[in-house]
Amino acid sequence: MKIAVVDDEPIILKLISRSLHKDGHHVKAYDSGVDFLDNYNHYLQYDIILLDVMMPGKTGLEVFDELFAKFEEKPIIIFISAFDFSGKLSRYLEYPNVDYLPKPFTIRELRRILSKFESNFFKSESPIESQSSSQEIKL
Repeated sequence: MKIAVVDDEPIILKLISRSLHKDGHHVKAYDSGVDFLDNYNHYLQYDIILLDVMMPGKTGLEVFDELFAKFEEKPIIIFISAFDFSGKLSRYLEYPNVDYLPKPFTIRELRRILSKFESNFFKSESPIESQSSSQEIKL
């Protein structure tokens, strides 16, 4: 799958990108919501967008609102955040193509949430599920 990772924490970008690349995904990292939107022609260039909620410049919620205002078809977005935004995200989580992964999380947890959406792209066995679950790095 083609996955965009949008987060202002360099270590998060590096660890997620490296892990997903090893799983066979095409990953592009963006260090801010502004950078992502500036370089984004059409969301269909990515199958999934991992989007941090709290970032300087534009928050993940603002990025989401811009994407959803511009395009009729809605992208798959997985919000990630170290803060409890479950209440604030409730209106976003009503969409079937939106989910939330609280930080810290393990690579195994990231793979699990990605596998929920992977069936939209592949009919064969999930490469995410077939990976070793020994990577338990908390992000």
